Amino acid sequence: MLRAKTDVAYRYFLGLSPADELPDPSSLCVFRGRLGVEGYRGIFKEVVAQARELGLVKDRLRLKDATHVIADVAIPTALALVAQVRDRLLTAAEPFDQLRVEGERARIEMIRISGEASSKEERLAAKVTHLREILAWVDELRPPPDEEENRAWQTLLATRRLAHKVLADQENPQSPDRTRSTVDPEARRAMHGQWYDGYLLDLMMDADSELITAIDVMPANGDEGANAAELVRQEEAAHGNDIQALSMDGAGFRGSVLRDLEDPAGLGWMSTRLPAGKRR
Repeated sequence: MLRAKTDVAYRYFLGLSPADELPDPSSLCVFRGRLGVEGYRGIFKEVVAQARELGLVKDRLRLKDATHVIADVAIPTALALVAQVRDRLLTAAEPFDQLRVEGERARIEMIRISGEASSKEERLAAKVTHLREILAWVDELRPPPDEEENRAWQTLLATRRLAHKVLADQENPQSPDRTRSTVDPEARRAMHGQWYDGYLLDLMMDADSELITAIDVMPANGDEGANAAELVRQEEAAHGNDIQALSMDGAGFRGSVLRDLEDPAGLGWMSTRLPAGKRR
């Protein structure tokens, strides 16, 4: 869009005349949001299907690899994370019990004042206890008659699940599946050269055309080796084809993955695993 403002040739490529108005960034974002996950999946499936019809995509060999995607969020401290979840839970519960929410907010200030001289660990324990007590009565709230269509209720359910998850993480601080942020609650922490918070973008590519044929997004701590079978199933279910061979790196070179990829039709397997002691 930015290039189309000043590049006449690019406008011609887009089918726009010099006098045509360009969409503003807000309109583009709204349109992108309207598609939703299923909309993007449908477009992706159609692109691959048309490439197959034209003979560009073949079933001879798929290349599979995953890359890391860093979440665009600031990672809060444990104290801040519990407080953020508490505040979100109260906001979500307000339409269903406003009086009780007001009482809990007054209690937040009392806990803050009483804990000013306390250690960080003591303040965290107090906030965890308060969140657990809030969650106890939120769990007892009755759903509205239109619970499936009621957006406020669905928001409350999602926030309630997040609160339960954060409390469970506090019980198991060494868990590799800890929630890292309320802004992006599905992001996880893992090592990819260095520690990062985010996701793994898992891709499968046709070796002949170099077109992506299957895609999946996992938390950063996901198992990219085990996900190979899911990518194969995803493509074959969408297009009714039978992939002949799959190549991936050493992440999938283990018995459980190989057994999951067993195919009566004879799926070939090639791993680019490096010899012992060698590094990329």
